[in-house]
Amino acid sequence: MTKVRTGPNWQRDLHTLRELRAQLPDDVELMVDGSETYTVPTALELARQLADLGVRWFEEPVPHQDPDSVVEVALHSPVPIATGESFASAKNFAALQRRGGVRIWQPDPMHLGGIWPTRSVIAMADASDIVVAPHSAAGPVCSAVCLQLAACSPNLFIQELFDEFNTSWTRDIVDQHLETDADGYLAVSDRPGIGIDLDWERLAEHPARRGNRIRLFERGWELRRSTDD
Repeated sequence: MTKVRTGPNWQRDLHTLRELRAQLPDDVELMVDGSETYTVPTALELARQLADLGVRWFEEPVPHQDPDSVVEVALHSPVPIATGESFASAKNFAALQRRGGVRIWQPDPMHLGGIWPTRSVIAMADASDIVVAPHSAAGPVCSAVCLQLAACSPNLFIQELFDEFNTSWTRDIVDQHLETDADGYLAVSDRPGIGIDLDWERLAEHPARRGNRIRLFERGWELRRSTDD
């Protein structure tokens, strides 16, 4: 699986994706992240082109704060629309469920407040034949939680794993790391709890600071470094 984070110039983005598709093996799937940068018309125009490339999903092409636009794109896009990573309440998903159209939800336990509210959202999705892809881009703890949720979700679509892109010290604060096998699968731990233990001393070396934010699209954002305000 290859995820591509796109920008507002859809013609440029389409050119990049076509180049990728031509160079990658046929069994490598493309999933496109719009990062909420498009308008409804441009999102739909790009979606029509993405369908020809066999893209599996188009993630958040328009701002998630505008559910009407999200649904409008979802209802007319030939590529499935995914959203929900920034939702902080089950009510946000319930509102999306009532409108219909979005068939891939991305609940994030960091935003929803833990395991139980996230599991409730997943069950809500299952009741409506909606698949889920638990969102995890915040480090190894969130990834371990998401893997447990994925393992008990009959409507799992795919599990995101972003840990290898995080800053290197995040690997030092846990005693086990999630690794995919040669086929891209993750093994569920049989250890108690979520399958990992924290190294609290190492964790204390990295206290929260105002600058610990990722500013998307600023130069070097993909390096995920902290920057003081």
